[in-house]
Amino acid sequence: MADHDKHGEARFGVNMAWTTGGRAASESLRVVGHLVLTRLLPPEAFGLFLLLNTFVQGLAMFSDFGANASIIQNRRGDEQSFLDTAWTLQVARGFLLWVICVAAAPFISDFYSQPDLNILIPVGAASLIFAGFTSPALPLLQRRLQLRRWVTIDLVAQVTAVSTMLILAWWTRSVWALIAGTLITSLTLLVISHGMKSAYRPKFGWHADAARAIFGFGIWILLNTPLGWLADNADRLALGRLVPIDVLGVFYIAAMVGGLPFRLLVAVGGNAVFPTFSKSVHTKAHLPSVYAQVEYAVLTMGALAVSGLVAFGPHAIDLLLDPRWHEAAAMLVPIAASQWFRIAAIPPANALFALGYPQYLVLVNLAKVSGYIVFVPSAILLMSSDGNVVIPALWGFAAGEAIAPVLYRILLVKHIPAIGWTEYRTAFLLAISCTLIVLGYAWMEAESIGMLFQLGFGVVVVATFWGLPALRGATSVVKLVLESRRRRDSE
Repeated sequence: MADHDKHGEARFGVNMAWTTGGRAASESLRVVGHLVLTRLLPPEAFGLFLLLNTFVQGLAMFSDFGANASIIQNRRGDEQSFLDTAWTLQVARGFLLWVICVAAAPFISDFYSQPDLNILIPVGAASLIFAGFTSPALPLLQRRLQLRRWVTIDLVAQVTAVSTMLILAWWTRSVWALIAGTLITSLTLLVISHGMKSAYRPKFGWHADAARAIFGFGIWILLNTPLGWLADNADRLALGRLVPIDVLGVFYIAAMVGGLPFRLLVAVGGNAVFPTFSKSVHTKAHLPSVYAQVEYAVLTMGALAVSGLVAFGPHAIDLLLDPRWHEAAAMLVPIAASQWFRIAAIPPANALFALGYPQYLVLVNLAKVSGYIVFVPSAILLMSSDGNVVIPALWGFAAGEAIAPVLYRILLVKHIPAIGWTEYRTAFLLAISCTLIVLGYAWMEAESIGMLFQLGFGVVVVATFWGLPALRGATSVVKLVLESRRRRDSE
């Protein structure tokens, strides 16, 4: 029996590693696909798509009542009545959001002086209807920590979407190729979710007790998401008014590349960290140990990714993209700073959410938005020159992001008093490593030392500071999920 258990754990560990690699491949494919698209589409197309996507996804967040999170977190998340009620609510919400998008399109178009949005928004918003009909079988995979199946589905959707965008971009040379990618992603998830083998098959139903449970947990999500949307998209909303549409398109590519570390770590948080926390909080006996492992893993892997972004991102932009996009290289350093603060907030935010305190997310996002209001104009006034407001604004947004991990820590220590100072030690070492990279590159450029030597220097610094810690962190994630799986099987 012991050998059988060890064999099962080893196999699960391999699956977990494969899952992490698959998720990284999915996100990397998305970034590479968009980099190829820069050869086929003008910056204006990306700027239009950024405005459209910000509005459509923002509206979806404004109305998020936490159905999927409730399925993962609630003790009744496996019950037919609970799932049917959640699915019925999702379908109704999807249709309602699409109607709102159609009605609001003319006003958004006038606000940004982009008449094309009149047509683009209603078509792009059809993805909300597809998402509404998607089966709850997908969040059930996350609840049960069946991560390999979930990431496989995500990878299939990503490959299908990127392939569609590339073909249509070559054919149309217009923003419609990007919109088609969004629609295909949602439609692929819809089809797969209903076609996969599962004991659950969705049907329309309404159960008052299940609805109360969903809304009881989701009310704070519903209150938080407008602030969350502002916190996550304030840079896009502000720059959309401050800069021309082609510059906004360049920012979109910089944000796509610069946001890769955070998206990867959020994937780990959503697929492994939050479900694991949700399993641990029922007894709370394992929570301090679980939190310490999660925090170390997320922060070290995040530091590796962020320092790698600083070391290699600007050179990648200069090498892979034509001169129309080279301004994106200068945007990556302040974007990397923002990404670090967002990564540092992942462990405490997930822990507080799993503990049943979603109201804390409301407080933190309110503080971040307030910080943007103060820091962004101040940075523009102090740092802007020659009318260039993009880089100063991005540093202002990074200063606002720094509020979140500090405030989350203050809130979390009330519930897990024994947490250490890992995030501050990691942030200090990250600042040193990134400073070495930036100063080293500046000196090499002044001495006319070639790019290959600069990249080699970057590799040495990143590997020296973060290679071994990130490996230990990744190993701890695998062990953490294995331990959670053992506890789940013993219940």
